[in-house]
Parts: sequence; C-alpha cells; structure tokens
Amino acid sequence: MGQRCNLVIIDGGECHIYYDHWAANILDLEVFWGPSSLRKFIQSRGESGASLLDNCWSEGACVLDFDNRHLLWYGGEDVKYDAGYALVHAEMMAPQWSGWQVEWAKDGIFDVARKLGVSLETVTADHEIEYDSLSLPHAHESESYFFLYVDGLLSIAQDGKVSGIPISGRLSGLAEPSLALESLTRLVTDFSPEQFLADKLRDPSCCSVARWGAHFDVDQKFIKIWNSDPQEGWISKVAEHWQGWEVIHHGLSFRWHQTLLPDHNWPDMSNAVRRSILVGLRENVQKPRENPGLSALSAMKSEVMGKIEINSAIFEHREGVARSDTDKLIHLEALERALAVE
Repeated sequence: MGQRCNLVIIDGGECHIYYDHWAANILDLEVFWGPSSLRKFIQSRGESGASLLDNCWSEGACVLDFDNRHLLWYGGEDVKYDAGYALVHAEMMAPQWSGWQVEWAKDGIFDVARKLGVSLETVTADHEIEYDSLSLPHAHESESYFFLYVDGLLSIAQDGKVSGIPISGRLSGLAEPSLALESLTRLVTDFSPEQFLADKLRDPSCCSVARWGAHFDVDQKFIKIWNSDPQEGWISKVAEHWQGWEVIHHGLSFRWHQTLLPDHNWPDMSNAVRRSILVGLRENVQKPRENPGLSALSAMKSEVMGKIEINSAIFEHREGVARSDTDKLIHLEALERALAVE
C-alpha cells in the first residue's frame, strides 16, 4: 500500500535524494507551483539519503535541478494516465516555471536514473518480462457491468493510404517477440467499425480513452509513438524488436497522430479539463493532507488487523508546508476568473 516516489534536488553540484511513501499520486499538485514551492515540499520530506526506487515500486518521481534550471518529473493520477490532461496541466503550470525546462519523464524512473548518472540495472526490478498481446477492442459485460477496453490507437500508412483502429493492450505489446507487421495489418483488416460503434453506443461513458498511439509508415520504415503512462524500458525494447525501422518517440504529444485519425476518440484538452485541474489544486491547498494508510487501517475490522503484517512505511507521512497558502489561492482565483470569461 502506498504511492511511492523519489524527490530529488540538485543544487550547487550536490544531489540529494528524498523518499515519500504517499506523494506519487499528488505530485502534479505540488510541481504546479514552481521551483521555490517544490523545493519546500521536497525538503519537508525529512533528511535525504534515500536511494532510487526500481521500476516495480516507483509510481512517480521528480528531479529539481537548480544548476541547469531543469525539472524532470512524472506522477499524479489523471496526469499520468491521460495525455490530454497532462498537456493542459503543463500549459497551465508553465508561467510558474518561467526560465526553466520542464520535461515529462516518458521513460519513468529510467529517465530519472539517466539524469542522475545512475546505472539502469539499479532501478530495474528482478522479475520476468511480461509482454502484452495486442487485440481488437473487446467488451467486458455482466448483468451490472459493461466496459469497452481501448488502450491505444494504431495506424498504418502504405502506398499513400492511412488506416487506423483503436486497440486493446499496452504499449509493451509492440515489442512482443512474435509480433510482425502482418499481425498488425491483420488487426486493421479485421476491425469492424460497425461492431465497435454498436458496443460504444451501449454505454459511451465506459469506452476508455487511449493512453498511447503508434503510427507505422511502411514505405519509409519509421514508427512514431506517443504515450502518457511511463513504461520503463519499453521504447528501447520496441526499437530492438523492429530492427531496420526508425522509432521516433513524441512523449505526451499526440496531436500529430490526431491529424491522421481525426474521427477517433482522443484525449480531452477542453476547458472542462482546466476546470478539473483547478478544482484539484484548490482542494490540495485548502485541505490538510491525511495519511491514506491510517484511513485504510481505521476502516478495517479488528479481527482482520491481527492477521496481517503492516508495512511500517505506511506511517511515513509528513504534512510538509502549510496547506493554506495565500499566494496560491490568489493565483488560483486569477486562473478561475480567466477561465470563466473564455
């Protein structure tokens, strides 16, 4: 149980690594306010000296580099799993980071390790590689539940024609050892727009939005990829699998792909997303942070408590800087007023 993350400060040539057991899923709310505020948040985590988490346990991280005015980070909830939300969030936080390079760690903790000059072996979990299998979107249905699984968007260009489909399976499926261009082409050929639309109309709210996309240009032998959810090492594995193809990674940016497949379901970047971000920021500023672990423990029945072993790390919770910050609230009000007149 936890939302584990590393928080790193580089200043004056010195690197300090911190650890927080509960900050990964709210990291977007803390990086938003700029370098000074983020430094206070990180340093309130306690003494440094932690080591980097591996790709099994790391759910977020940031490197606040004052020497190069560079922020490298990933984490949050909607930010991490929704490219549209992430791009709007980046746009809204840009004024607070004027003069800094703000970079999304598309390769997760691997990018953090590269930034710090740490061997990737030290942040690679010792477990068997699991590849996803790509398939056409499929519906899960019961008497009380329906969901249409769409994880990505795949397009293939050949002889001047572009064909695209929604697809189920994570980005790692592009590196599955048995996958070949013929397999992907067959998926495109077998896709039924009519069946997909019929499933989608059964409950439009239950059709998930793509977290990644890939475009294969057969004539020019290149693959373009975008993805929101960092998946450590998979981009290099995709490149290794598709020998002879150039693999180009666009990070969170998906608009180039949207122009190729305009009729598909793309991440939202409307003002509704901006309002959602402002609501989350206001709640984080005004409400005291509670330890989620203690909340979960209090909800457990007493007879269960005696039968489980509790990880002491769940008690590592620090309030850090005061939640009610006048400057932040003033800035939020200005953003809310500007959004109201758009």
